[in-house]
Amino acid sequence: MNLIEIKEDVFDIACRLREIDENYRLFFNTDHKRYEIYSRAGLEVVVPYTFLDVRTLVHVRKTRLSNRKQLIEEIENTNARIEEEQRQKIIEKALIAYEEQICK
Repeated sequence: MNLIEIKEDVFDIACRLREIDENYRLFFNTDHKRYEIYSRAGLEVVVPYTFLDVRTLVHVRKTRLSNRKQLIEEIENTNARIEEEQRQKIIEKALIAYEEQICK
């Protein structure tokens, strides 16, 4: 694994990450062509963007372990909404098929 530590960048993301957690270190993984954030425990976050900007900081704050309860709740709510939308589509298709059978 080839990692290049990023200590300085245009938007000062590397430094601002340490404001979130002093153990965070920013690297560019040349094998996977992506930015990764490490702490003493190892890999913490893979940056889902191709370049560094404020979205990186927002993503890191949102996915921190201390926010896990809120993040899990958000995921569960999103999944419930998607399931309800799918259920409604199935009901609509069934009603349309039923009406087509009656009209024949």
